[in-house]
Amino acid sequence: FAPVDSASLAIFRIVFGVAMAFQVFAIDSMQRVFINYVYPQHLFKYYGFEWVRAWPEHGMYVHFAVLGLLSLLVAAGWWYRVASALLFVVWAYVFLLDASQYQNHYYLLVLLCGVMACLPAHRTWSVDAWRNPAVRSDTVPAWAVWLLRFQIGVVFFYGGVAKLNADWLSGASMALQLKNSN
Repeated sequence: FAPVDSASLAIFRIVFGVAMAFQVFAIDSMQRVFINYVYPQHLFKYYGFEWVRAWPEHGMYVHFAVLGLLSLLVAAGWWYRVASALLFVVWAYVFLLDASQYQNHYYLLVLLCGVMACLPAHRTWSVDAWRNPAVRSDTVPAWAVWLLRFQIGVVFFYGGVAKLNADWLSGASMALQLKNSN
């Protein structure tokens, strides 16, 4: 609970929000939303989440636009608590739509969205701190920074353990990736 400088948490909030918005607007273009979530007749479900269904076509486009907007709100620290909690729900929905779209960094983003909703990352360099000086602080509790470090560390540790197999250790996986990139 010792106070530590809030700058690192604020920088993470900004970079995280901008990266999430980039993920939505630049990488996941509307064509990709159509190909991955609208066009398929069948989406593979995660066990226990079979009830999660895709919106109709326009609903999916609106959903991704909301996802991008929430990402920018988190980056700006504007209505940060609400925006980060909604970002978690909206991104988790996309993640749970189709198990065949699984990527470990998408899972990491779901976890980070959930953690960000619990962190006081809006105390520095945010619209919330500018509009409400009572929110502004140059410090945050140390647990907030350590929780974020821990979450990222756990994911990367287990990602490394998962790669301790013959294919990764021999370089076959990287050779296949490099061959397919040409």
